[in-house]
Amino acid sequence: MLSIFSTEHMKARAAVRHVLIDPNSAKFSALRSVEADAARYVCGAVNARDKSGQSIDAAFVYTLAVDFARIDDDGRITQLRSGFRPCPTENDKVAQQKPGICPSRKPFSRSLRRPAPQLCQV
Repeated sequence: MLSIFSTEHMKARAAVRHVLIDPNSAKFSALRSVEADAARYVCGAVNARDKSGQSIDAAFVYTLAVDFARIDDDGRITQLRSGFRPCPTENDKVAQQKPGICPSRKPFSRSLRRPAPQLCQV
């Protein structure tokens, strides 16, 4: 299992370096593998130099399925800007599994005297 994580982390480092302005300056920390919504991610932090040579810290999320890294740097240390989404967490997964409110079902609540929403069964 450890070798799977190290391979994933190596791929993540390579993908992040690929989009950096100065890939040789990259220093990685806090790498962790995450599985959410049937997809695998590597999340972590990178410290790299921008065009002026200043060192910048940024979070990143690498998606294994599409071999793509998104970096939260506002375009300071990367060649291309991409929309950043934070690393998925177990809480995100639980929130997505909560049942929604059915718009078609509107039973009346006796105490409130108005329609009360009913949860949909998924």
